[in-house]
Amino acid sequence: MRAVSAVGYDAANRRFASGRYPLDEALIDVALDLSGRPWVEWHVPMPESLPLGTPAFDPQLAEHAISSFATAANITLHVELVRGRNVHHIIEATFKGLARTLRDAVRIDDAGGVPSTKGVL
Repeated sequence: MRAVSAVGYDAANRRFASGRYPLDEALIDVALDLSGRPWVEWHVPMPESLPLGTPAFDPQLAEHAISSFATAANITLHVELVRGRNVHHIIEATFKGLARTLRDAVRIDDAGGVPSTKGVL
């Protein structure tokens, strides 16, 4: 019987993933683990700006949205702004990075088994 990971996929998933994601001048680092243990490290200072778009979106809500997602999914997530000035670019690179990293983490790994050192070390 295969174990089930934090997001409901089986133990053949890669589980870990990370990457660096650009959008114009903005660059974001995202790393995650489908660990079953919710934890978020958010290091994305937002430059001051007016709400974006129609209807208006407050850029300060990006942290809340991503933290809520990670907590509900029981994943460990680290997000860090490497560089960027445009708030729209920072937020878009962040969400793009989260989606791409999550896609990598749920890929099937032919090695099988849960990628963990628990019980080994």
